[in-house]
Formats: sequence, C-alpha cells, structure tokens
Amino acid sequence: MSEVVPANNEADRIKRLDYYEIMDSQEEAMFDELTLLASQILDVPISYISLLDGQRQWFKSKVGLDVSETPIDISFCKHTIMGKEPLIVNDTLESETFKDNVFVTGELGARFYAGVPIMDLDNHAIGTFCAVDQKPRELTDKEKQLLKTMAKTAMSLISLRKSRLEAMKLAKAKEEFLSNMSHEIRTPLNAIIGFNDLLRKTTLTTTQSEYLDTIRTSSQTLKVIIDDVLDFSKLESDKIELELRPISLEALVDHVIKLQLPIANEKGVRLLKSLDAALPVYVLGDQTRLAQIFTNLISNAIKFTAKGLVELKAYVVEQDDFNSLVRFQVVDTGIGIPEENLDKIFERFTQADANTTRLYGGTGLGLSIVKGFTELMGGAVTVESTLGKGTTFTVELRFEHAEEEEIKIINNIDVTQVTSFIKGKEALVVEDNPHNQLLIKNYLNLWGVNCTIANNGEEGVQMVQNKTFDIIFMDLQMPVMDGFMATDIIRNKIKLETPIVGCSAHSLVGEKHKCLAIGMNDYVSKPYTEQELLSSILQFFTEKDKLQLLMTPDALVDESMEYSEKDEVAALLKSFDENFVEGFAAEIVEVFIRTIPAPLEGFRIALAQEDHETIKDKAHYFLGTFGALRIEKGRELSKSVEQAVQNQELEKSVVEGGKLYRFINSILTAFETVAVS
Repeated sequence: MSEVVPANNEADRIKRLDYYEIMDSQEEAMFDELTLLASQILDVPISYISLLDGQRQWFKSKVGLDVSETPIDISFCKHTIMGKEPLIVNDTLESETFKDNVFVTGELGARFYAGVPIMDLDNHAIGTFCAVDQKPRELTDKEKQLLKTMAKTAMSLISLRKSRLEAMKLAKAKEEFLSNMSHEIRTPLNAIIGFNDLLRKTTLTTTQSEYLDTIRTSSQTLKVIIDDVLDFSKLESDKIELELRPISLEALVDHVIKLQLPIANEKGVRLLKSLDAALPVYVLGDQTRLAQIFTNLISNAIKFTAKGLVELKAYVVEQDDFNSLVRFQVVDTGIGIPEENLDKIFERFTQADANTTRLYGGTGLGLSIVKGFTELMGGAVTVESTLGKGTTFTVELRFEHAEEEEIKIINNIDVTQVTSFIKGKEALVVEDNPHNQLLIKNYLNLWGVNCTIANNGEEGVQMVQNKTFDIIFMDLQMPVMDGFMATDIIRNKIKLETPIVGCSAHSLVGEKHKCLAIGMNDYVSKPYTEQELLSSILQFFTEKDKLQLLMTPDALVDESMEYSEKDEVAALLKSFDENFVEGFAAEIVEVFIRTIPAPLEGFRIALAQEDHETIKDKAHYFLGTFGALRIEKGRELSKSVEQAVQNQELEKSVVEGGKLYRFINSILTAFETVAVS
C-alpha cells in the first residue's frame, strides 16, 4: 500500500475539481465504456470512476455498484487521492485501515481494492479510477500499469469534456452577441425601412428623391453586412436547413439580374445572361439560398469590373427524366485574382489582396458564404482567373425535377395586383413597441387589411378568444407574455389554426426553427420591407400556396435626423405633416404621449426602490421606442442602463437611469408642447 500523505492544499484541489464542471453531470458513454473495459480486462465485478469534493464521493461512471454517491468519510478513495501512486489493498480484512469499513463488513463485501488517483496537469488529484473484488487478490505489474493508463485516459476524457463545454459556452456567447447585435441594429433599421417605404409614396422633390436614394443605398449596404455575418454564423453552426420547393431557375436568374442591373448600369458595365434551353421548367430548390449565391457572385463581379461585361450563364451538364446537373458560371472582365490567392479566396474574412477592403469595401465573407451554401446543397464551387483579364466562378448543383404546376411569379410586387387577395381581411398585430405598431398598422391599412393591436402576448390570447382573425403577426420578445408562450396557448389550449407569422429583430441560428416548432406558420425578420411583409400575408390567401414572390429589397430608410430639443422635434413632425398622409404626425405624437407616461412612472419607482430587474426591462422598452424614432441620445442612454444591469454594475444603472428618466421627461414635454401648438 502506498504511503498516505496529506494533500498540499485541499481547497485548491476542490477548486480544480469545480473547474472541470463534472460533478453531478449526466451519464456519458465515453466514461462508461472505459469502466466496463477495466472490469472485463481485470476480471473484477466492480470498477468505477469517482470524484471527491469536501463531503462526498460521487461516481461519474460505475460497473457493479447501485449507489451514485457515498459520504467521503467512509470511502477508500479519500486515502487514494492523498498519494500520487496507486493504493492497492490485496485483502481488506488484513488492513487495519479498512477491515472495519462498511464496504468490507456490509453487503458489498469488498475484499480487494485497487485505486489510482486521477491527476490533472497541475498534479491535483480530482478523483480516482478503481477496481474492487469480493475476494482477495493481487495485481500483476502489467495490470497495475493498465490501471494507471486508464486513470490517465479518464483524466484525458475529463479534459476533453471541459474543452467541449468551453467551446459550447463560446459558441453560446457568440450566438448571444450576434443576437444582441442583430436586435440593436435591426430594430432602428426596421423603422428606417418602413417609414422610408411610406415616405416614398408621397410627393417628393427631385432633391428629396436623391436623398432617399442615397439613404436607401446605405441601408442596403448595412443590411447586406448584417445578413452576411448572420449567414456565416448559421453556416458555422451547421444550423441552416434548406427549404426545398418548386422553383423556376429561369425566373430566379431573371430576378437576380434585374436586382443587379441598376448597379451595373451606374458603372457602365454590361450585365448579361445566357440560359440553356434544356434547363428544366421547375426544380426542387431553396430559392433564397440560390438567390444569395448568384447575388454574391454577380455583385462581386460588378464591384471588381471597371469596364466590359459580367455574364451569368446556366446550362445543363447531365440530365435524365428525374434529375439535372446544372452548371452556373459568373464571368467577368475585371481585375482578376493573383494565382497565389486562388486557393484562399473562399476562406472567411479573406479577400484577394490586402488593399481590396480599402479600395472596394466588403466583409470578406461573401465568397465563404457562397461556398457554404453550395456545399450545403451538395454542389461544388471553383474559380479560374487571369490577372488583369477577368475571373470565372463556377457552381455545379444537381436538382431533382419538380412536378409541373402553375407557379405565379411576381417581381417587384405591385400592390394593386394582389390587394384583391387580402382586402377586408382581419389581422391581429401582437407587438409591444408603439412605433412598430404604428408602422405595421399603416402598411396593413394601405392594403385594405383591418388591423387590431395587442400590446403583449396575454392581450393577444384574450383577443383571439373574442374575435375571429385571418392572420396574426406575433412579436417574439414582449413583456407580460412573450410570443412563444402566446402561440403555444393559441395552438394547444385554444386550438386555433389561424396563420401566425413571427416577427423579431433577433435573426439568429434557430430562431425561425423555434417559431415553426412552437406552431407559427412563418417568420419575418426585422427589418422587413413592404414586399416581405406583403408576401408573408399572401402565401396564406392564394390558391394552394402557388404564389411565388421574388422580392426586390426596395425602399430603405427614413429620416436620419437626431433630435432632443423642442425645435428639432417640431421640425420632425412638420416634415411628417408635409410628406405623409394627413394626420400621421399627430398620430405619432398621440401614441408617444399616451404610451410613455405609464412605463416612465414605473421606471421612476424602480429607480427609487433600486429594483434593478424592472430598471432593465423598462430600459429595454425605451430602447425599442427611441430606436424606432431614431432618437440617438435616448437609444444610447437606454442601452447604457440595460447593459449596466446585465453587467451587475448596479450603482451605475441607477445613475444612468436617472439621466434617462430626465431625458424622457424633456422629450415628453417637447411632444406635449408641439401637440398644444
């Protein structure tokens, strides 16, 4: 038996055990297979991996034992972890230390014990790997070495498990960061896009139209960057699911070309297409992902082509009665790619030259996303290039032929074409932010849809029990009751089949899947365009879902005016009166004056009582409001308060909360003054 020595620092040992986050964890096959192997090789009825904290011995994996833990005072293993060498007791009845132990005298009847400390790299014994028999025996040198090896293997598995946990935490942290980033950017961007849609329907001067075009271009660029980052995150997490449906490749190519044509014309670059007559009429494919592949490749080609042409080609390589292998090529006469950079062109955050980002912009994610989507569809992408002469990207994809059915294709939806499908329909909008309420209400009213507003999920649940609706738009993150719980009640308790469309500024991995899994029929990510919102409605009210909408990202951004003083508020509302439908500015004032005082009073009470959870919730509410109205100072103050609580900077949250409270009061006074005047 090895000499028993006291541990250098028991507190450090337990701290190290806690670091591995393994105590009380679920059963895991990799540990169970190891203990079973030990039992079979050593020919013992009992083997186990035990971990010891200050009070107990807990079994991570065991063979031949019915208990999950024991008090540490009666364990053999408390002696094992005090030494560095195996503790071997050939006959427990001959050991003064163990002969009266309950595991020897009791039902277990242990007569032989062999334990090896499980040591980490810092020589902390966090547990033991043990073999027990009910008869005396001796281990050979080979068996002792085998037991040591298994103890080291157990430590390797524990370290591997910890690394995997850390990787999962990192992935979760990244997901939460991207989710918050998406929400913070998309919430104001939704207001920009929406109010810009409405503004463009009014009479504008030439200068105003030019300003709106500039804002639209900038907003489109911002949206592309956000989408690139989120798409890349989804690809990295292997959580993108293809949505296969019958699509027309010819119509899809036409759509992408039309989107890119204005950009090409502005640069003086010819944008051409060449389609094989043998292309199947309809195939099963993911229209959105295919469009992203073609759009990324063509926009890249236009970006790097100063003169000449960009051409999208599509032709059949192989074909039978059921499938077609189609080769798509995007050919340009641009600057080309150096040969030494061709191998890394599809890597993330990589561009062909160090100066590319400075000269041409971009995130370096576009081609990585093209490669990811292509491979997700079972295809391949390659590139050929000659420096100074041009580049050819080739994408090969195999498609299953779809049944020939009537699919209506609408490019750049004309509301007059489709309002007959939805005019007079009843829509319930469950949304807590009054400015987003106002935006979607204006859209629906433009299309002849009657709109009812619920301020949270609980109100929405009550309303669907008292009135019949044709469609429900459900925000996901709301006070009182969120959109997920409300949908669950509507589907599983009230048993309604009304179409529900989830709406959220959180556009991240699994969000759409969560919506569909809970019972929603579709999901629209903010910021949404008028066409995206319209298409989400039309799919439920057209014959057999045969309306296929190819949407043009159109009309982005509203006023970018920052204001916090009374005269600036007045100027903003004056512009609304001049450019929007009559009464629009008054409605904004009325909504703000009506909805802000109650949460503001709750905020004041929370500050006085230092109720930090309520402070955070109210700050989040104000964040959405100021984001929608583009009141930058209010948005920044709200964000500062919310983050202070999240970071446990509680004193700061109260100080910043006081600033936010005074600021909201000044804005409220400005709105009230304008309303009176």
